Amino acid sequence: MSSTTKKKETEAASIHQNNNFVRLLIYSIVGVMAVFVGSLYAYKYFNPPPPESDDEQVVAPANQEIDNPDNLMRVLLALRNNEGNVTEEEFEKYHNQRITASEKLLEIATNDDHKINAHREKLDALVKLNSMSVEGAYDRLTKFATSLKDEKLGNLDMTSRCAMHTVHMRRSIRDPKIDMQPTIDALELDMDRYKNNDDFFSYIMRVIRMMYRERRSKVAAKLVATALPYYRQSKSPASKKQVEFLEGLLALEKYAFGQIINRLVRGIEGSIKDFKTGVSKIVDDKSVSSFVYDEFIQALRTLEKAQRYDEAKELNEFLKTKLSEYPDKNVAKYAKEDCEMALKRLELLGKKFELKGYTLKGKPFDASRLAGSLHLVVFVSASAEQSFVAMESLIRRYGTDPNSPIKLVCYIDDDKPYDVVDFMRQRAPHWESSALILVPNSGRGQKLNGYTEKIGIQEVPYLIVLDKKTVVRDINVLPGYLQQSIDKINGKSPAPSKNKSGKWDLPALKHVVANPSHLVMARYQEDEKEKKQEDENPYLAPKHWSVSDLVDMVLGAEDKPRSIRRRPQFALAIADAADRILSDGTSKKAHKRIAVIGKTKILHEQACLGDADMDQLLVKSITAKNLPDDKRVKSEIDFLKLEQKIIAATEVKVDSEEQIKTLKTLIDESKKFFESNVKSLTNRHLRLASTTIELVNLLSSEDSDLEQKLVKQRDEYFKSLGSLFAKGQDKRLVKYGKYLAKSEAASPSALVGKPLELAGDTHDGNEFDWKSYRGKVVVVDFWATWCGPCRKEMPNVKALYEKMNARGFEVVGVALDDDPDAVVEYVEEEEIPWQNIVGAKAKQLAQKYGVKGIPTMMLVDRQGNILAVANRVGQFGAEIEKQLKKAEGKR
Repeated sequence: MSSTTKKKETEAASIHQNNNFVRLLIYSIVGVMAVFVGSLYAYKYFNPPPPESDDEQVVAPANQEIDNPDNLMRVLLALRNNEGNVTEEEFEKYHNQRITASEKLLEIATNDDHKINAHREKLDALVKLNSMSVEGAYDRLTKFATSLKDEKLGNLDMTSRCAMHTVHMRRSIRDPKIDMQPTIDALELDMDRYKNNDDFFSYIMRVIRMMYRERRSKVAAKLVATALPYYRQSKSPASKKQVEFLEGLLALEKYAFGQIINRLVRGIEGSIKDFKTGVSKIVDDKSVSSFVYDEFIQALRTLEKAQRYDEAKELNEFLKTKLSEYPDKNVAKYAKEDCEMALKRLELLGKKFELKGYTLKGKPFDASRLAGSLHLVVFVSASAEQSFVAMESLIRRYGTDPNSPIKLVCYIDDDKPYDVVDFMRQRAPHWESSALILVPNSGRGQKLNGYTEKIGIQEVPYLIVLDKKTVVRDINVLPGYLQQSIDKINGKSPAPSKNKSGKWDLPALKHVVANPSHLVMARYQEDEKEKKQEDENPYLAPKHWSVSDLVDMVLGAEDKPRSIRRRPQFALAIADAADRILSDGTSKKAHKRIAVIGKTKILHEQACLGDADMDQLLVKSITAKNLPDDKRVKSEIDFLKLEQKIIAATEVKVDSEEQIKTLKTLIDESKKFFESNVKSLTNRHLRLASTTIELVNLLSSEDSDLEQKLVKQRDEYFKSLGSLFAKGQDKRLVKYGKYLAKSEAASPSALVGKPLELAGDTHDGNEFDWKSYRGKVVVVDFWATWCGPCRKEMPNVKALYEKMNARGFEVVGVALDDDPDAVVEYVEEEEIPWQNIVGAKAKQLAQKYGVKGIPTMMLVDRQGNILAVANRVGQFGAEIEKQLKKAEGKR
């Protein structure tokens, strides 16, 4: 090629390059201008004139200047991009502006893209408003989604259906008592409708994972059973993996393995044997997928965290052996690796710890420096967020005290040690200056070959506690349990031991299904009864938080899983945040409304679970002087004050016609409330409903003529109140109402002297044997976990049982819950030692003996005949003592 040709080509290339640069510059300018114009339009929508009051709904004006659909599309895009900058105060206004802009676009749309985007933006905004429980949002969303259910354009029908399914699923997570069957039925119909749509089945997979992760395994299993055939037919490359996950989930559900793991990590006696049996059955079924295997291994890691080392060692050896010849070579390989690593970690216990590494200056670490004081060795990684979470927790407890009872050795197993150092320097200068920072690389090419692997460390953060002689005393310690390890080493607390119920005195860890991963820390929750004893509340909002931050915290409480919301410390933290909002002079009326309703809701939830302390706090809250003048607040306070009035009335002994008259007045007041709110009755009204029925049951008299009249009046109340409850939104309230309305109540006097026959299945899966109770004095307690008065009375029943059981006294529960698992959970948590009949037979027994209000208790003699009927176990005290003495005299 000649030099002239080369020169021409060079010039052409230069011109081409310059032209490209010019084009790029022009495109950039046009793009910036488009965004700028869109932002200007968005600004007009995003900054309308301020509202006249906090209660006024603020929406964007129908801006007549924007009559070009493309420009309006840019407005919607700019609004969407600005979502991350929206404050809590602007939240409702902002999403209403998105809705207004979407509706305007629908009016002037000139093509399908405009319509599709407008519908999607409006749907997304309505979903966001609903997620924050904005008043009226659910009805608006339902109406709009329904209008799109047959809209094929751009799959809008599918998008709207998925939005509603998600809303219902999330509501059920917040309140597991919501009946999910209608939503499951709707999802099943949609699976058939969209059976060839991969996007829809990707959505179904997310729903299944969400429900299983949130411990709604039965709901997840129902969806899996329907979804599996579609996935098996799919030709998608990912379908094989999805089928494996779904089949694994069904295998776990088939053998109730979730319950087995819960019992295992809670330390229930016999759970080791149950775990081995469950694993063996799943292995024999050839159902061990990677998902199922991860459930096995995470349970064993949780045993480490609970410091139940002997059990962890036993089960790791068992699992390694059981899976060594498994047909799936990957499962066999993982089991060998994971179990051997776990056994290496467990072998460290009781031995001197040889910590190897280099200081940040590149010098080999001198292990002799550890002798003479307690040390915590923390293995972390700058690239793992959980490492910083653990460090934050440790620093909060120990990092600010120069006289800390334990020193830190931080082993940073990656190439970014200074990220960790900076983190410590900012938060705990005391620890940063005194701690030993070690890395596996000296910086001069010298490395420690697989040090963490040699001692079995697979995940970070990982904490090991050394005593003053550098002997390993505890491994895999959770930050919240470090003080317990320190006290144990110093002889301030006994080693873990089992109590009478078979549970471990050590704070138990409940298994919560996490996204499975070999090296990801298992999620866990601490036993709240032990946690309650700690002085520090980890949920409290930081002191520097603004009103906006606190409002966000109170609003966010609604979306927390039940396991979190039911922790007393969490409720106290929300109440504290609400109090700070109410006492802050800058708080607006809307802020105060959110604070009052958020606080009373969570305290009421705890009170309904039988927490007397929370009930007292609730009473103080509704009688406080700084409540805002607001319709919604007044409605909330009126409901709670009525409930407290009804509860107080149940404590009064009814022994005169005047008191009967007073009871009727209160029942009528409660009935009027239910009539006024019949369309909005939810699970929050269960306590008021069951306590009102308890008042109805108190309408009785020893005067036979008066009693005859009262029996009639009681039936009238049962039917009228029952019909009101049956129109509510809560499944249990509806069923309770229907039951009250249709069956006749039995007079207690009519039951006395008659034999009581009991049959059915117990909460632990056995057939109830009523004959085995002959020769004993028995209280039969008709109750339910959702019944506030039942929960309130349960400690009294338990105290009487513990006092008199050795003398031949027994208790039998007849639980009227729809969900037997709710009974199992309550019985385990409250350590109820007696048998409970559950399921359909329990309800049949209640109907047979005319049980209306609960708790209803029947005292049965040694021959199986009913001696007395009452709503309080204390009313039986003298008669039980008399019967037991009679039995002891005969012996």
